[in-house]
Amino acid sequence: MANIHDPIRRTKFEDGIVVDHELNSLGAILGPVQEALDRLGTVSDPESCGYLDTAEYLVGVAMVGVQKYLSSSCRAEGVSKQIGLKLGPKHESGECVVALLNKIANAWKHRDEWDWQDNPEPTETEMRRARQRDSTAAVFDVLEDHEHWYPYSNVVYNVLGDVSASKLVEVLVEWRDALEIEGAKTRV
Repeated sequence: MANIHDPIRRTKFEDGIVVDHELNSLGAILGPVQEALDRLGTVSDPESCGYLDTAEYLVGVAMVGVQKYLSSSCRAEGVSKQIGLKLGPKHESGECVVALLNKIANAWKHRDEWDWQDNPEPTETEMRRARQRDSTAAVFDVLEDHEHWYPYSNVVYNVLGDVSASKLVEVLVEWRDALEIEGAKTRV
């Protein structure tokens, strides 16, 4: 049985084709997300059916899956996540797309922990969460999207120009290729 801490598995063939097993696993999450997003166009009022809420939730889960992929890939290539998040395609804001996706995942995961307000004597945990909140929430300021009912879907759309699994995978593959080049530099 494989050790759960083993680096991500990739198979590279002589013809240059790469089978990225971790990305294929992420696809198991992205498939249902894409199906939910596709359903939005099949009903006249997706909000009353609850489809928008479901899609927003699934987009959040997908971003956490992306975050796991980013971390696993950095580890496998021997590149720190801090450096890895500076690689690959850039958003028009100048930030790397994967760094923005990582922040979206953090915002979605931790949003409910960040709701304490103006505690005159915050605990160390509350102060750490406030710092994390402020750092991560900046993604919404960079992308100028904090007024919508479905902020995560809207921000992902802003980052990718599309909310589709295929566009997300395209960006992740481009990032992975840049990460592999960086990893090769550190191994030399």
